[in-house]
Amino acid sequence: MHLDHIKMVPETGRHAEQVPSEFFYSRIVEKNEEDFQKVNPREEFNQRVRELIEEQREQISEQVEEFGEPVSTLAQEVLFSNERITVGFRGRPPSSESVYATKYTGDKTEEPVLLFVLGEETKRRRRPDERSKELRIALLSKSAHDAEKMVGFFGSEIQEIETYVGDYADMKIFKNGGEIVHDYFDERITENSNLEGWHQDIHEDDFEEEVFETVQELTSVALDNIRIEVDVGDNPDFDVAALPLGGFGTTYAIEVKDYLQEGNDEVSEAPANNKDAGELRSELIRKPKEYAEQADCDLITIVKGLSEEQYGDLSRLAESSSVVLLNHDNYQEELRKLLIEESFKEMSEYIV
Repeated sequence: MHLDHIKMVPETGRHAEQVPSEFFYSRIVEKNEEDFQKVNPREEFNQRVRELIEEQREQISEQVEEFGEPVSTLAQEVLFSNERITVGFRGRPPSSESVYATKYTGDKTEEPVLLFVLGEETKRRRRPDERSKELRIALLSKSAHDAEKMVGFFGSEIQEIETYVGDYADMKIFKNGGEIVHDYFDERITENSNLEGWHQDIHEDDFEEEVFETVQELTSVALDNIRIEVDVGDNPDFDVAALPLGGFGTTYAIEVKDYLQEGNDEVSEAPANNKDAGELRSELIRKPKEYAEQADCDLITIVKGLSEEQYGDLSRLAESSSVVLLNHDNYQEELRKLLIEESFKEMSEYIV
């Protein structure tokens, strides 16, 4: 499975006062209506309930009709009082909108893709006019390739739609994947007076590159080798930053340590078996956690070259520090759980 994220911000044309945030999304779906299907669990569940009730009503009707009118009618009304039929989903107030996805089944992708329209992120502070124009869409696909094809399809459809609605609306911003991570760190710099800027470095570690490629197979909303510039103290760095829901839900800073790779400037001076517990704790948990917190990220540390005993001891400490510590033997599966399964659970809070 793969998660990508699209940010769409339309702007009004010269002959319009305001354009809905979902304008282009709705036009794309309408224009390709044979390829899109609304998947609404509440509607489908309620429809099935109505069908079952109707079947029961017909059976009961046959059983009481021998008592004649109006007795049989009154009996059915008692048995099927509308006030007694309550259908809903736990955890959502009755007045909330139905949770639904739009399923794409056209030929632009190899497999179907689910699209979820997400609400405004409550943590961020934007002017009302900006909030009204922004639309966020999460894409759930079976592969990174299909997500990329879906984003490309949306981009080409928007260009075509703009040619005949230009007087009413234009697409001001259309971003996905790493572009959204750029926006996220730009906002962190703007909001935090201690942070002065950020940039990307170059890969210097094969294991770091392997981890980043694994992350990209799970979510396109990721960047590697990010270094933040601060006015006081060390400049925090992240081997990988992953925002599966594009800043909604949990964001992750991923620290990668390879104590076996020769030529690794950061750790080659001493392999893991020559380091004491305090050094390892500082390198793998304490220091990277401080860095991650400066960017409002949860920390995942992935390590290669620890002994079984070292990993066990550090895992207990990491858990108490709210840090996820993964070994190179099993990190791919654990990353899938965090970046896909956990993010998908969080998504329900933002779907509109």
